Amino acid sequence: MGYRTFSREAYGSTKKKIDDADGDTSFAGRQHIRETKKLHPLVDPAGYELIRKSWPRYTGEEGSLVLKQGLPMLVENLFDTTGSMGSNVRLAFDSLPLQYDLLTKGSMAVLGRYDTQIINAIFGDVVDNYILSRTQAEMDEKIAEQLTLMVPEGNGGDEAEDPEYGLFAAAFLTDAFIIRYGLKPYHFMTTDAPSHGRIDKVNLVRVFGETVFDRVRENEHKLEEQQLPTTAEIVTELQKRAHAFAIIVDDQSSAQYWREFYGKKYVVVIDSTEYLPHVEAAVIGLTEGILDLQSLPQYLTDIGCNQSVAREIQRAVAGIPLGAQTLLPNFYEIPKKGSVFAKKHDLWPTEETETDSSEEVVDDDHNEEEENTWL
Repeated sequence: MGYRTFSREAYGSTKKKIDDADGDTSFAGRQHIRETKKLHPLVDPAGYELIRKSWPRYTGEEGSLVLKQGLPMLVENLFDTTGSMGSNVRLAFDSLPLQYDLLTKGSMAVLGRYDTQIINAIFGDVVDNYILSRTQAEMDEKIAEQLTLMVPEGNGGDEAEDPEYGLFAAAFLTDAFIIRYGLKPYHFMTTDAPSHGRIDKVNLVRVFGETVFDRVRENEHKLEEQQLPTTAEIVTELQKRAHAFAIIVDDQSSAQYWREFYGKKYVVVIDSTEYLPHVEAAVIGLTEGILDLQSLPQYLTDIGCNQSVAREIQRAVAGIPLGAQTLLPNFYEIPKKGSVFAKKHDLWPTEETETDSSEEVVDDDHNEEEENTWL
């Protein structure tokens, strides 16, 4: 199978299906729920054995596996879809082409040296039918397709919501290969509300299924069924493994609430979600050392922000840990595009040569019948 990345042409095909469904971004998910009374397996947190894997893609065979697009870098978004945030699935879909371009394309790319892989997740409240939906780690048209499987209920029940189950998944049920090198993937939670501040076993099993504790242990975490982690412990574990930020939309009291868990350097307050892709690109660029605060306004105007918005974003992200990724082990030594590996699971190549990433490479279609070469 050919190596695929996200394309506007493929995105347009999915968008046409949405247009044909009277603009309902979640049309495919609604249909699946009507027919099965369940979430689609691709976005069911209990689907595909729970653990979301962000692994390298190769071409070739054992003895000469070629890393065509660089190491995988996972970017996960966890969206509040309750109340006034109920349109966030549509926002994520509409902004996806821009988001992908800012991460991967041309001179503006903040993750240009990596194989960018994206997970989207949405959360609600424990009173909802579905507390959490979470896609697979994808890198092509499946990013858009899986967004159409996510059905926000838009309720929430009360002021506080339940993002902890999504944070739990990111912390304990994610296998990001980049961590093996000492680097971290990215995680963004976007909300305008505080949380209930807890998880419980009943709802944990309801979201992830009866095997959740086995899968967490399989993913090399310790978890006791009778002593579940607190919100603070979940966020702490997540931040050990990811550059994790809370993006708070126009609510200072919620911002203060989340600073208690994330730390003030990891909470970014914005006026609206209109410029969310720009904010996230700024955060990633500053963390990767691609951008600095002085050049940030020019970068933001170059990618479509007016000067006023550019300055607002600059102020919002000014306190984050600058260059944090560059300080981690192996930042400058990780294998490059074109590196050749002797076998799967090897961390270091036998040789390194730059290659044309447009050539064919094997990828994963979540279909065990196809011959995929993943690490």
